[in-house]
Amino acid sequence: MVSLQELLQSFNSQGSGDTELLKTILNAKKAEDELNASVINARTEYSKSMRLQYQQQQQQRAQYSHPISPPMSPADDANESSKQTSPLPSSSPNRQDIINALKFKFQQHSEHSEHTS
Repeated sequence: MVSLQELLQSFNSQGSGDTELLKTILNAKKAEDELNASVINARTEYSKSMRLQYQQQQQQRAQYSHPISPPMSPADDANESSKQTSPLPSSSPNRQDIINALKFKFQQHSEHSEHTS
């Protein structure tokens, strides 16, 4: 890209003084500068758009990384009130605690199925 100063120096060094040529050169330079400004503006807008899209995706990921448990149905409420407490300790469960809890749930389900049959 040629600067305006370089254009004027080149024009003056030739000494011809053709003002129409100078106007044509300056108009071409102006068009080139406007094109460059448009490209920069378009890149800036694209960059802003991509940044916004990235931020929205990050917010969605954060939202889905902590899922909200679904609302309980009236049938679930009735089952919850009739259930016994789970044998899981309040601390973080280990593998055996999980197996025991699953056995307990299976036994409850089997007993409930026998009563309803």
